Amino acid sequence: MHIYPTKAYIRTKKNEIKCRFGEIRNSAWILDSLEVIDLMPDAELNERDRLALAVAHLLTQDRKQKEIENLLKISSQSEVSRLVTHARNMGWLRTSVEWPAGVVDSEKEEIKNRGFGNKEQLERKINDIAIARGGVPVKTLHIVYSGSDLSNEERLMRFGIAAADVIVPLAANAKTCAVAWGKTVKSLIDAIRNRDCSTVENLVGLPISGEPFNNTDTGTSPSAAARYLCEAFGSNNWLSLQGVPARIPKELSKDANTIRRFLKKCDDYKDIFYEKEGRGPFMKDVGMIISGIGDVITSENDPWYRETAEMEDQGEGDLMKITIGNIGGVWIPKDSDNPEQEKKISAINERWLGIQKVHFESCAKRCNAGEASGVVVIAVEEAKAHILHRVIGMVNHLIISQPLAQALLDIPDHE
Repeated sequence: MHIYPTKAYIRTKKNEIKCRFGEIRNSAWILDSLEVIDLMPDAELNERDRLALAVAHLLTQDRKQKEIENLLKISSQSEVSRLVTHARNMGWLRTSVEWPAGVVDSEKEEIKNRGFGNKEQLERKINDIAIARGGVPVKTLHIVYSGSDLSNEERLMRFGIAAADVIVPLAANAKTCAVAWGKTVKSLIDAIRNRDCSTVENLVGLPISGEPFNNTDTGTSPSAAARYLCEAFGSNNWLSLQGVPARIPKELSKDANTIRRFLKKCDDYKDIFYEKEGRGPFMKDVGMIISGIGDVITSENDPWYRETAEMEDQGEGDLMKITIGNIGGVWIPKDSDNPEQEKKISAINERWLGIQKVHFESCAKRCNAGEASGVVVIAVEEAKAHILHRVIGMVNHLIISQPLAQALLDIPDHE
């Protein structure tokens, strides 16, 4: 094994400790650089902060989480993972890759995907499906290794960091960016907020929908994500749909027009989906859409999923019988050749007050023509392979985990 020196820093007001470590992996100069930085010079550290910094420091010494658990007498390895996440979210612990001079982008991409040997085969499969459906091929496919022996929280954090590498330059070139919700999106936004992004003062951040009733977790809402994205780029131009419902209950379908007229009283909702000072709505020609995908199995605890089932009078498991999942709240029929399912899902989507399928398709086509940054889908769980398969053709940039990539590849071509 070859050793390539790098530095990890722990900096406070009074001292600076430097340690060197690093290695070459997969025959490439992959450099792990960990920084532990005090970002609260005027604040007192509490005991949890100190413990998180101690964990971060031991990581820079190439210590394993189980070893750190024993050394620091932490209650469990999952608590170690939470402390690592806390250190990263505070911006104290950062992982970066430094490439030798002269390594071009195409070579970097090839190196990054060495952990998944079937990338070209998967890319061909995706684009064959997209073309057969009359959709657009993917411009970029990124397959992320986010660890096999880590907690779900730690894997999401690593995935978010890798996804940010792709999304930051795309967002920097977009005039408008619509953002969805969920844990995967949150991991991405957290990673972007911990970067020094270029200033894009005119970037407009758009939530793709309002919020479910009776949901108090606004940290993963589209409105929060749109705001944090803009703030990372030094922009104050985010719009908010906090307090705006996500859908119309089925029992109030007869009052749908009245409800929509009422929602136009919300200026931001009107600007996003109806009109903006004499011009079309923002969503009509949005430059970029960042979305996860939801399958009917892993999304059962998602507030948006639960509200759909409740407001559509769908009993437990009933929604699973007619849909395979959703992209940004837009539900996809389980059987694309079943007219009855198509009719039911179409009615459910009509009562959805957020982004619609036509917006995804339009943005994807404009990206394919070089006029937009495009639709970016990020996903981790391999259970999402079938819903991902169904949205191929309206995605420009796909960022997925290795297990999901393999699961997608394994789906029969005729499905």
